[in-house]
Amino acid sequence: MTTIEEAGLSEARLDLAATFVQDHISKGICKGAQLTVARNNRHAYCKSFGLSRVSPDPIDARETTLWALYSQSKIFVSLALSMLAERGKLSLFDKVAEFLPDFDRNGKADVTVLQLLIHQAGFPNAEVPTDILEDHDRLRKLVADFKLETPPGSTFCYHIRAAHWVAGLVVEAITGTDFRQFIRNEIFEPLNLGSEIYLGLPEELHSFTSETFDPSPDGSELIHAKVENGASWKRAGAPAGGGFATGRGLAAFYQMLLNDGELFGKRIAAPSTLQFLKRDFSQEAVDQRFNCPMHYGLGLFGRGTSPYVQGMGNMASPRTFGHTGWGCSISWANPDTGLSFTFVSNARQPDPWSNRRYEILSNMIHSSVIR
Repeated sequence: MTTIEEAGLSEARLDLAATFVQDHISKGICKGAQLTVARNNRHAYCKSFGLSRVSPDPIDARETTLWALYSQSKIFVSLALSMLAERGKLSLFDKVAEFLPDFDRNGKADVTVLQLLIHQAGFPNAEVPTDILEDHDRLRKLVADFKLETPPGSTFCYHIRAAHWVAGLVVEAITGTDFRQFIRNEIFEPLNLGSEIYLGLPEELHSFTSETFDPSPDGSELIHAKVENGASWKRAGAPAGGGFATGRGLAAFYQMLLNDGELFGKRIAAPSTLQFLKRDFSQEAVDQRFNCPMHYGLGLFGRGTSPYVQGMGNMASPRTFGHTGWGCSISWANPDTGLSFTFVSNARQPDPWSNRRYEILSNMIHSSVIR
């Protein structure tokens, strides 16, 4: 870990961001949180706040706490498929039905792997019941029955869960390996992040995770989220939202993305693969769920120059890329400053409030760069 001064950052400005987060803890907006900033391959700032767990006994948030990532997890399966394409195992423009028998049902024959990853597959509201998350045979049958809501490729509409489940099953069909294990073997372990990031969390580590809370209907208190705190959810590693990570692990992962596939001398993919992953496939097209341009890459979205893009700050370089996670987390990296940033918390607050919080917090982090 480098010093804040060596990283060319202002400690006073980072402390302003920390005060902002601490104020939200004090107001009961979340129980616990963490800020992590890295620059030029080194962590420069990591601060934890409040409690990671409340029951059965209070546990302080700490640097080693594993936080639920929710949609930030989408980058992992997107990167896995991009790496397989680099190795000649598929083209991202291949039809999904080439890998998953019966997926061509209900008009889905033309859905491509790329469309899964850039929210153009045409079934944005398809659901996967929580009781089958660990049964991949049943999952393969379920996704074959998904019904199109729009023609594939015709519109951008954020796919909350379903498309990335399909993507994970494509990884399994190509490799013959559970997608969770493939991602661990080929991404996390080679980057020396195997104890920092998980997609599919072993039972013995469940007590090291932060609990997840939701606001009560009247907003007066935080209540325990039943499904996402359960053992099955943590083991399943849903590719659209089941990841867990420390803040420092995710900030380091984003340094790898900045470095086009390399971290601490370890390279997991070619620069061209990462450049394709970060390409803006949607440009100024409006996403139908969010009603604004989202600048979709593969498992990421870019800042661009649009007035509104979720959470990365209007002070960000247009080349900044990242992702949010269900009202409780955000990560991004700015190629023009070498900065990567992760904020994680344990209460899922709704938009537009949550996105405004990310925007304010991100601007403070961007402005901490002084040289």
